[in-house]
Amino acid sequence: MHARSIRSPLDSVLNVYGPDGKNIQGNDDSSGSADSRVTVALPADGKHFIRVTDHLRKGGEDYVYRVEAKPVAPELATFIPRFRAQDTQSRQMMPIPRGNRIATVLQVTRGNFGGPLKFAADKLPDGITMHAAEMPPNIDRFPVVFEAKPEADWPQRWSMSTSPTPTRRKTFAASSATRSRWCAARATGFFTGPKSIGLPSP
Repeated sequence: MHARSIRSPLDSVLNVYGPDGKNIQGNDDSSGSADSRVTVALPADGKHFIRVTDHLRKGGEDYVYRVEAKPVAPELATFIPRFRAQDTQSRQMMPIPRGNRIATVLQVTRGNFGGPLKFAADKLPDGITMHAAEMPPNIDRFPVVFEAKPEADWPQRWSMSTSPTPTRRKTFAASSATRSRWCAARATGFFTGPKSIGLPSP
């Protein structure tokens, strides 16, 4: 349900009904949002119906909404978390000194699946490697380490993904932070996509 997320005053209540007219499932708010969301296994074939009402029984021409229905599929969102309210974009950077290492923390939110995760980085510039152990299923933050050899080339375009095989992948450009012997992987957005980790190009 998309209502408050598109600036509608509707405080939605969503109900799903089966072919016999019986209520299968309903929802008011979901995950801290005033928009409704239900995950339902339909018990029988046939026409099913949904009903959308306002929590306070209000309405009007501006009470617009959009209902989105899609099959349940694994979802994964990964990003570099902000540790303080006043964090700057510097926290979204990963400067890698040539001949040295740097660590960062990735935060993961899982949807419709559980289990451990394996991080992998492909198409890294020559001399740049990423090290990460398997992420246990019961935590949502995990450290990864990037290492640059003394002869590491300046970064090119590269992407990251998780195991199992990602269904979508995005890449972003990495560039030198300065003209000195430093490399920087620029991370200015969110990692998105089902079971994948990637960043949009800057």
